[in-house]
Amino acid sequence: MLNFIDLFAGAGGLSEGFIRVGYTPLAHIEMDKYACDTLRTRAAFHYLKSQNKLSVYEKYLYEKQEKEDGSKLWEQVPKEVTDTVIQTAIGEETLNDIFLKVDKLTENKNIDVVIGGPPCQAYSVAGRARMGKAVEKDPRNELYKYYVNFLERYQPKMFVFENVLGIRTAKNGKPLADLKRLARELGYEIDLKIQIASEHGVLQNRQRVIIVGWKEKDENGNPTTFHYPELKKEENKYEVLKDLRATAV
Repeated sequence: MLNFIDLFAGAGGLSEGFIRVGYTPLAHIEMDKYACDTLRTRAAFHYLKSQNKLSVYEKYLYEKQEKEDGSKLWEQVPKEVTDTVIQTAIGEETLNDIFLKVDKLTENKNIDVVIGGPPCQAYSVAGRARMGKAVEKDPRNELYKYYVNFLERYQPKMFVFENVLGIRTAKNGKPLADLKRLARELGYEIDLKIQIASEHGVLQNRQRVIIVGWKEKDENGNPTTFHYPELKKEENKYEVLKDLRATAV
């Protein structure tokens, strides 16, 4: 069983994919309150599923009022389940405190994989057009450096970095080039691919830059390799949506 932490976790979409194929989340780091509420609810759901208690989650869904957070559900799982969510911004002033919290959550456990991608507004073509010259001084341009700080501290076997296509051209490509260089200096091989959601069974054509990094050598000094799994066939709308709860219109 491999463990991971999720940086700039958002509502947990990237984590969800890793959980579904058997990885164990040790920490999710996200600044937005509502995204963190969703992360806690996801954590509670997966715990209840593992305990064959999904009826608790289903009861919560049917009884939940529109403006409620998920606290009524969170109270029904062990505290350590929802404590995996760390609600804070990642930055110079918070980094050491985050490290201490992650260290506590991951005590005696290996962090095998680091995943995540910083907010894309400063990298996206649309975001740069909207912000104009102000984008050059946007601190979000530098968030990739904190991602590298986590790689340096925890030395995971692999990492997955996700972002918009615009990161290739933002600031003349400097953030992307720096990220790749710094990761290589830490001993990682790098593979960058443009992934299209529709080629992975998702009903949209969204494209993303996915960078996978893996240690050049394993613990015994042997060379390592990485390859992408076979693409999942595109599913039709019925297969994707058939398990959703029916609601009155």
